[in-house]
Amino acid sequence: MRQSSARSGSLWEEIFFINSNIACLELNYRLRFSRYEISIL
Repeated sequence: MRQSSARSGSLWEEIFFINSNIACLELNYRLRFSRYEISIL
């Protein structure tokens, strides 16, 4: 269990971490989708 009040800005770090993970997943999905499209063509 983490204490969110231990550091100031921990909320922003969590938001940034989540956003970077989403961006990474989106990039990975786009790369896979483009490869799939290329294999269809």
